[in-house]
Amino acid sequence: MLFILKKIISRLAIRLPFGRLLLSLGSAKNKLTTNLLSLKMEIGAYIDKKNVSQNSNGNRIKSVTSPLNQQNILKIGYMRILNNIITAGLLCVSITTYGQHTTMTTPTVKISGNCGMCKKTIEKAGNSADSKIDWNEDNQTASISFNAEKTSLDAVLKKVALAGYDNEKYLAPATTYADLHGCCQYDRTLSAPPANPENTPESKEESSGLTSVVKAGSFQTIYDQYFQLKDALVASDYKTVSTAAAKLSSLLTALKSNDLTAAEQQAWKAQANAITQHAKALQEAKDLAKQRVAFVSVSEEVYKLAKSSKPALPVYQQKCPMFNGGKGATWLSLNKDVKNPYYGAQMLTCGSTIQTIQ
Repeated sequence: MLFILKKIISRLAIRLPFGRLLLSLGSAKNKLTTNLLSLKMEIGAYIDKKNVSQNSNGNRIKSVTSPLNQQNILKIGYMRILNNIITAGLLCVSITTYGQHTTMTTPTVKISGNCGMCKKTIEKAGNSADSKIDWNEDNQTASISFNAEKTSLDAVLKKVALAGYDNEKYLAPATTYADLHGCCQYDRTLSAPPANPENTPESKEESSGLTSVVKAGSFQTIYDQYFQLKDALVASDYKTVSTAAAKLSSLLTALKSNDLTAAEQQAWKAQANAITQHAKALQEAKDLAKQRVAFVSVSEEVYKLAKSSKPALPVYQQKCPMFNGGKGATWLSLNKDVKNPYYGAQMLTCGSTIQTIQ
């Protein structure tokens, strides 16, 4: 244990010039100590022999240590003091140096998620030898401790986004988000910045599907609820469809035009009545077939909103050519893979992507 401790101290202390000086002194001290220990053993053996020797008749003979022996013993005492001073100096410098190189920064950031499974994935993505994440499910924030000399908050949040979780800095790739377990697919309330008009090379983050964050438009909550509605239709779950449609109707009713941008206000003014009526019709539909018919009109109106105010992530407009009496019907999806909400498992992959909105 002592040997390992000395190794650690040596490696840490050598990072500073003063530490290297002390290590040099320590090396010289070790050589001197070896010689002195040898001398001490000889002196000790001589003293013990003189003090406990007996004459041939069995009588103890008292011996007086010679001045030379006393002088050598005094030298050994001085060397022990020097040894303690140098060792203490090494320890102080090592502790100081270690503290300087393990200074941890701990900011609190927003990371989206829903449940305990999200917590496990988020923390696994961000935890390493140089960083540690503690994510709070209740308020969807995380305390991130990291060694600023080894990594950065930016680097940690990239890892979290690549695992499928939007955060203050980066959005997760659309495909990664779509692959999350159903209970982990949180509401996405952040959006990407406008495209850079300059012809800059594609960054590593862009090529991996990461997108930097800006605040989402006012229609984002509508898009999020629409996607939940679409997923319920894919699953052919009448009750969940009704619940999702009711939530969508509530969001549409609560939307305030004063909170919208000029472009959003114009789009909302043109579509508010239609989309609200179609959502209500879907909510009141008495069976799954009628819900799917109403979903056609809802999808068309949400598409118009998405064209005026871009969603947080790329959205794919897809079309089933067979529904609606062969006229075809469209819907929007976050996943490029087709999952047909008009037929569900009956013809799940019927259809194709006809447009990407981003």
